[in-house]
Amino acid sequence: MTRYPTIASSNLPARAATHAAICLILCLVALPLRASVSVEKTPSDVYRQVTLLAEDVKMLRRKNRIDLPWPEVEIGASRQPRHVFQKALEILEKINSYRINIARTGGITIPRYPGRDITPNEVYSVVVRLRQELALLVKRDADEILLQDPGHLPASETRTPSDVYRALSEVSIALDQTLGLRGITPSEVYTRSLKVLALAKFLRRSQNLPPDVQKPPRPSGRLPNHALKAVHGLLERIRQAEHNLWMKPLAPPHLPKRVITPSDVYDAMGVAMAELQSIQYRLGLERDFPDPAPQTGKTPDDVIQNTLWATRLLPLFRLDQPLRQYNRATLRKTPNDVFSVTEFILTRLQQYRRLRGVQTPPRKVQRIPGLKPQHVYGKGLEIMEKVDVLRQQLGMGPIAVPRYPLRTITPSEVFDLALRLDQELALIHQREGVRAITWNISTDIREYQDKQPSDVFLNMQRISLLLDTVLGSEGFTPDDVFREVLTIREELILISEALDESIPRTVWQDVPFRPETEPGDVLVKAREVLGLILEAKRRAGMFNLRNIAIRPESVVTPSDVFNQVRLIETELTEFKVFLGIDTLPPRPPKQEGKSPAHVLQMLEGITGALRIFLHREQA
Repeated sequence: MTRYPTIASSNLPARAATHAAICLILCLVALPLRASVSVEKTPSDVYRQVTLLAEDVKMLRRKNRIDLPWPEVEIGASRQPRHVFQKALEILEKINSYRINIARTGGITIPRYPGRDITPNEVYSVVVRLRQELALLVKRDADEILLQDPGHLPASETRTPSDVYRALSEVSIALDQTLGLRGITPSEVYTRSLKVLALAKFLRRSQNLPPDVQKPPRPSGRLPNHALKAVHGLLERIRQAEHNLWMKPLAPPHLPKRVITPSDVYDAMGVAMAELQSIQYRLGLERDFPDPAPQTGKTPDDVIQNTLWATRLLPLFRLDQPLRQYNRATLRKTPNDVFSVTEFILTRLQQYRRLRGVQTPPRKVQRIPGLKPQHVYGKGLEIMEKVDVLRQQLGMGPIAVPRYPLRTITPSEVFDLALRLDQELALIHQREGVRAITWNISTDIREYQDKQPSDVFLNMQRISLLLDTVLGSEGFTPDDVFREVLTIREELILISEALDESIPRTVWQDVPFRPETEPGDVLVKAREVLGLILEAKRRAGMFNLRNIAIRPESVVTPSDVFNQVRLIETELTEFKVFLGIDTLPPRPPKQEGKSPAHVLQMLEGITGALRIFLHREQA
């Protein structure tokens, strides 16, 4: 911790000393406020993560004895973050295909393309998830990815979205070879053309134009280079539409001077999808479509037919015609939107309980006023942990569960996490042979007004407790809870080191072991820990705090304790963001043979450390 020199008033005139002291105090007060603002990611940050992703794939290739040269891709046209995001989703789709068709584990969810401008932050997050999902394929701990220092590129090597796109394209091709995938086929290109066609039809309807545009005849005997030429024709029409909408037009497409493959057509089709999504956002509209069913036996002729049809359907938004558009601000997500998703999830989860024959009533919940998006996000991560446990019970394989990001959480991030929860539960629902429609494509959703994060948190609590009833006795155990309190200990050590506060080792060692401990005793101690953390946050200058401790019930289970401990982690992470601490502790290994007594012992050590930290006790 930086030590500031003491200002001796005897060496300065009184007014100057007072002025200097005030300035110093203002600097000290402002320091955590500046540190609490998250640093925005840049294309160079994303590029570094993609470089590490490439190293992961290369390691996997060596393990599988693949000695093919690393693919090299040339990107002729410039790319924007939206194109990079679309390419990252493409790689996630390949990992999903591998899990389903080769590894025979459950599929993973693919994020929707968000209805807003894509930022490097969002691209960074999805690339980190790519690395986590790949780690699970090779039986590595996905949390290791989050702890690996990505390093920094020299200032002379600043990267652009085009550089990131090229690197991801190489990873995409290398992954085909590594995972034994057959590469992109004309049928897969055709499936993607159906998505483009749906977007073109939607944009046409948005302008109230006649939908009866005749489908062009299907050509015969065409090759991938002809299909790519057709997609380039569509991209040129998109350029004209963007120009008329006063958007920054897409760069002219580039035709590679080599043999064209279905992968080239697939890639260009992905660019078209990203641009059509961008036009949709420009018009203040948001509409997702269900994924088309996989196709077989398709040829470039079928792709060309769909592409030409989409080109005819897409309006040019001519300046001499009325433009039907809406306020883009309405697309900004609020607690009302997140609440709607959670209501949808609750209905789905109640249906799933009926399918499984679960009659155990969930515990009651209470509304906690004054909560913020970060509390809801933390509860969402807790639910994701439970979904992961349920998936593994069902033999669907683990999923990459994100950790709480070291930045201020926005309602849009909470919304995206809620959508992923809905998608994850839909996959589980479908395993019972029931068709599950997700919130983002359903036309039967409810809209709400005047909802606050506390209302959303209440629903998240209900979802969490409903999942507890499904997990039953096979839910969270003292082993799981002990692993979480180990994380809390490491977080507390990080905070104390950053603030130059010393916590003696005896705090963790001189704690008695009480074998008769019950989960209820642990919950009481966890509530005490939470109270001390809130006191530390107030001491640091954080205000408008709320105690979100869970009230003990007559019968307390390890899952109840787990829920409380995860709330403690959320509070500590928010504290770290405020203090400008950007370090994550290592994820402790899975534990075995732990009891409530072990958890209580660790929590008592944490309590003692917090008391010393607050100078309530002598170190």
